[in-house]
Amino acid sequence: MDLKDIVVISACRSPMGLFGGSLKDMTAVDVGSQVIRTTLGKIDLKPDMVDMTVFGNCRQAGNGVNPARTAAELAGIPTDRFAQTVNNAAFSVPGRESFYTSTIALSLVES
Repeated sequence: MDLKDIVVISACRSPMGLFGGSLKDMTAVDVGSQVIRTTLGKIDLKPDMVDMTVFGNCRQAGNGVNPARTAAELAGIPTDRFAQTVNNAAFSVPGRESFYTSTIALSLVES
């Protein structure tokens, strides 16, 4: 597979929450699973057709060892599929890093 063969067919991001704001009762994993479900719904892709989840996250503290795994499972993606969390505390970087990580994996035909 050549890098020019890799395209984004759908994307979705979560809202930015404020401390004590309207998202205070939701975990990053809950928000992430909604983002995954919304993204899959946009392209009418069933969760069991997903081979790999790469989840960008700004703050991992309190979200468990691999928030990508939990968010993917909550979105209905089978547990035998690869899931990786990209943790970076800079605005917009986790999404870009997630895309980069996915592109590298796809170019190596890992997924």
